[in-house]
Amino acid sequence: MRDYELSDPVILRLQDEFMRKIHEKKQISSDYEEPFSTIESNQRYSEFTHEEDNQVYTMPEMDDYTPEAYDKYLAAQVLLPLGESMQMGEVIKRKRDHNGRPVGTCNPNPLLDTREYIISFPDGTQQSYMANAIAENLYSQVDAEGRTHAIF
Repeated sequence: MRDYELSDPVILRLQDEFMRKIHEKKQISSDYEEPFSTIESNQRYSEFTHEEDNQVYTMPEMDDYTPEAYDKYLAAQVLLPLGESMQMGEVIKRKRDHNGRPVGTCNPNPLLDTREYIISFPDGTQQSYMANAIAENLYSQVDAEGRTHAIF
């Protein structure tokens, strides 16, 4: 038991009541030593008490979702201008500044989204594009039902 439990009058009263009922039920003598109040047991378990026991741990709420937790543009196949031609590229990651933080901020309106992404093309080149350019090209490649059509 912890120190605050040994000094709490409510807990002590409940312990005494519990032990009294045990004595009555099992017909144990009343000079039986109370196991909850021995100093020896306190010293025996003192090595297991830590400062961490007093810390409160909380679990994050599911409602703490941020738009960056699920990025809808990552791994998207998009047809983008590369030089003088249009090439199919894949969004591989967010562009980061010199401190390692992602560039730009998310906005539900694609026109106001200022994030930057790195696009990898089949020839191995990588280019940086803004999210609004990616969204514009994605929306222009699909029909009303969300399907893409490739012409060979």
